[in-house]
Amino acid sequence: MDWQNKFDSQFERVPITPQANGHDRRRMPDTSDTELRIMTLSSVKTEKLIPLWPGRLWCGKTSLMAGDPGLGKSLVTLDIAARITTGREWPASIERAPVGDVVLLSAEDDAADTLRPRLEAAGADLSRVHAVTEVIERDPRTNERRRKTFRLGAHLEYLEMICAERKPLLLVIDPITAYMSADTDAHATADVRSDLAPLAEMAQAHGVAVLMVSHLNKATSMQAIYRVTGSVAFVAAARSAFGVVRDPADRERRYFLPLKNNLGKDSGGLAYRIDFNGQAPYLTWDTEPVDVDIDMLAVSSPREKAKQATENAVSVWLRDLLQHGPVAAATLWRRAEQAGHSERKVKAALRSLGVKGAPAGFRQAWHYALSADLTDSDIPPRHVNLPDSDPLCGFPANSAESGAIHTSDSGSFSGDRQTRTESDTLTSPAEVRNCGG
Repeated sequence: MDWQNKFDSQFERVPITPQANGHDRRRMPDTSDTELRIMTLSSVKTEKLIPLWPGRLWCGKTSLMAGDPGLGKSLVTLDIAARITTGREWPASIERAPVGDVVLLSAEDDAADTLRPRLEAAGADLSRVHAVTEVIERDPRTNERRRKTFRLGAHLEYLEMICAERKPLLLVIDPITAYMSADTDAHATADVRSDLAPLAEMAQAHGVAVLMVSHLNKATSMQAIYRVTGSVAFVAAARSAFGVVRDPADRERRYFLPLKNNLGKDSGGLAYRIDFNGQAPYLTWDTEPVDVDIDMLAVSSPREKAKQATENAVSVWLRDLLQHGPVAAATLWRRAEQAGHSERKVKAALRSLGVKGAPAGFRQAWHYALSADLTDSDIPPRHVNLPDSDPLCGFPANSAESGAIHTSDSGSFSGDRQTRTESDTLTSPAEVRNCGG
């Protein structure tokens, strides 16, 4: 295979001989069939990393994506494929994907009724997408040709031929465990590495980025990086890894978050939703990156699960309250107290939903709104100080500065003791209007 000989010129053969004085009692190995190779780094030519998806995927390197079933992992791979085949912009970025071919190994989706409709919905150039469907082997005993499943250990050289011919920029293996060698124990580190090491060498030799897909196990008390199904070698072998989890505050929203990155700085997370065009599902990405720690979502003890359930309920309550438009701060905190939600949990929900605060006007009551309902012009300049004692200021009096979310972690609502305004007496978020208006 070509990739086996790529670095031969850089290797130095080391002869292994017994010590001349004869005092070495160790049995020396037979070097007629086996040799140990070393590489002197001064002889190695430096090569630059070539990003495919800047900060996430690299040409010639392996990456891994893992998540629970039903979150759209396969749709993510097809969305990436569509962008590469057409040279479109990457999600939440102005950078464009390089144009090239994509090879798919998909064990769970049919090419005719699933892969093609989904790629069309994602806007892919189908002439640049190639799916490996099966392997045809001749039985040496009967001379019959039989269909077999592609296996990395047995058929990698044939995949290399496809890469040499098609020169793809991306190879998707979904899921990776379906294509391991028949005798590979996915929970044994040595077995996993024996399959993935040749795959990584092939990727390096042909400059193709490899994206492997896997699932998360049920060990929710462990860090997310250790929750990838099978041996930790799957994550260790990958140069970058990502987790797909559901947004606890919005079941229709998913997060694409970094697990590890050995080749660069983490580019942050992304969020997407699954839409449907009447024929097939496709992804709609948020226009801005998200700052979410995957361990906060994928890891939980029984106590943490109960805590998360409570925080999810608060986030849902807050979204419902703000869905019709800005709500006066006094109204929000009064409603929270009536609903039995502590100040600390409401503040956490405000942060997780990206809720912004701004006064309705100069020296007017402070209002909270979902970020889409406020523009930069709604945020007061930093030099404008709204006095805490002003009866028109709707922000709680114990805040550190105007516009800041409460700094107290207590469960009480000491900051909600302020002079009530007309907007504070309104019963519907849609009816909120400027104080004194």
